[in-house]
Amino acid sequence: LHKVTILPRGPAGGVTFFLDDDNPMTTRKQLLARLDVAMGGRVAEELIYGHDGVTTGASSDMSQASRIARAYVRRFSMGAHGIATYSNDDDNISEAMRERIDAEVEELLSQSYARVTLLMTENKDKLERLAKALLEHETLTADECRLVAIEGKALPAPEELIKARMAAARRRAEERASQAKLEDAEVLAVRKGRSPSDGSGGADGGAKSGIW
Repeated sequence: LHKVTILPRGPAGGVTFFLDDDNPMTTRKQLLARLDVAMGGRVAEELIYGHDGVTTGASSDMSQASRIARAYVRRFSMGAHGIATYSNDDDNISEAMRERIDAEVEELLSQSYARVTLLMTENKDKLERLAKALLEHETLTADECRLVAIEGKALPAPEELIKARMAAARRRAEERASQAKLEDAEVLAVRKGRSPSDGSGGADGGAKSGIW
């Protein structure tokens, strides 16, 4: 998790941002977790507003959940139908196999819906704290979400929270700049042919050992 906002983005009434994962491999457990995350918006609406109060706001999440479930079965061969893979435009699938795949996709979605419903029901107090904080601040970082939802702590007033974020951003920038200076110094030391730790060697200290 990176941050959450209830500020509208296009057709979406709010957006949850996640950090990119550099690992190109995805496990079965991770796929099912992503499926549950995508199911969260619809389940939260139904839990708070009831079956007839569900809106179209989670439609993109439900589309994402359906894509994950289909890929789980068709592309990654992680389902129970078999180990063969099928592309979305594959015409060589029998009608019986199509029905088996569709049934398994629906079963995956139903199982995810049940898991998320149980999870959110058991943690409804955390959901309500998070919703209240978002109504007040509109956007929350991952740390702020954990502070509110998990630890049950109150955030500063919006103006004070903005100041705290700016101060934290300045500290991170200073830390990055300091780290960059240290790295530059190490590179310069290697170019001069001496160890940055002991100061030996160099232009006046014998043979150069730098890699440049």
